[in-house]
Amino acid sequence: MQLPTLLLIGQLEALYDAQAALERARRLIPNFEGKLVPRANHEVTISQHEVVDRRVLGFLKESTRHPRSIGGNG
Repeated sequence: MQLPTLLLIGQLEALYDAQAALERARRLIPNFEGKLVPRANHEVTISQHEVVDRRVLGFLKESTRHPRSIGGNG
């Protein structure tokens, strides 16, 4: 599948190495977009909700502009 994928990870994540996770996702996931969110850890959607909301909405808007990236043979 070639679905667009967005991964947002808190830069201060304590459960795993955030940078390594982002780099691994870049290698393994096609059509990938990712970002480390500053001043956030595992609860990134709460502590940095404005950053996350803005990024997710932009990602969704961009995905609807390019439907071929979602559907395959287009």
